[in-house]
Amino acid sequence: MGHGHPGMQQAMAEAGQRGLVASPTAAFPDKARAGQLLAEITPPGLNKSFLCLSGAEANENALKMARMVTGRNKVVARTRSYHGATLAMLSLSGDPRRELFEPGLPGIVRFTDPYCYRCKFDLDPNTCSRECAQDLETSLLEAGPETVAAVFVEGDVIVIDRSPVGPPSNPAAVHSRCRCCPRKSMNTRSLGTMCRFVAQRI
Repeated sequence: MGHGHPGMQQAMAEAGQRGLVASPTAAFPDKARAGQLLAEITPPGLNKSFLCLSGAEANENALKMARMVTGRNKVVARTRSYHGATLAMLSLSGDPRRELFEPGLPGIVRFTDPYCYRCKFDLDPNTCSRECAQDLETSLLEAGPETVAAVFVEGDVIVIDRSPVGPPSNPAAVHSRCRCCPRKSMNTRSLGTMCRFVAQRI
């Protein structure tokens, strides 16, 4: 929408007049409506939302939930990724700024980006077999899928260098690699549902 969009300014002014309190535990009509709108576009079964005040906070809570629900410690993320500037999210990110704060969060596993401009495998995106997605499967198997709580991938761009996430088929390829691991080892049902949702929204 750009900066200073009249519609956004009006919406913010109207929200301020309603006296909204934007804290995690606050409950008010606008927040309930946001939850309803999210439930309308998410796949069946994903009808509850946990609203956060920033992207880093949302990612960090997602990581905590994944570890809490699965009882597992490891988290898989791309080599050139960005998930936020908090200590945990810098640890998860591939952003070189994290180096000042290492060792950071333990249990981070890396896999290759779908960076077609400088392909790690020196392949043509028009003829390759999505080796970058295959690298996710390799990383999962090497880490031990029974120890992995979650896989974090960006939905649109890799923020630190504005490089694209790869060819259009990449989200589906990532989804299939997540499901390839033994069902007893990974919660492929919930992970697969979320990956399908991401693939559909890109």
